[in-house]
Amino acid sequence: MKNVIRVFLVGILFFALVPVTAQAATYFSDFDLTIPALNGYVSTGYVQKKSHSGSTGQIIVEKAGSQVFDARMEDKGGQRGAWTRQIGKGGALLAGHSQHYQNEMIRLGLSSNWNASRQSVSGKWISY
Repeated sequence: MKNVIRVFLVGILFFALVPVTAQAATYFSDFDLTIPALNGYVSTGYVQKKSHSGSTGQIIVEKAGSQVFDARMEDKGGQRGAWTRQIGKGGALLAGHSQHYQNEMIRLGLSSNWNASRQSVSGKWISY
């Protein structure tokens, strides 16, 4: 009986001391922004945490005017993914960047075209 209790206690101690690995939460963040006219730029805050280094993202535009715009993911260190061009209402994939690392905070940047007027856009986005 003592051996059974000893094995049980050693097992509990083992699992208590083994570090647990955590994954970054993957969830959609809402955005509601006004993109300035004439190649204007606006961004969200750093609200997404990368789950996987270099991975893509996704934008789902629920409300937009008739004009298209561009979007990309950016980190606090200045690394920026490639622009995904000509986005309108609907969805699009956002290119990843090899130096966007797991657990790094990411924001969404939006830009109007050179001949566009000011427009409000809203929806949700995620950085995988």
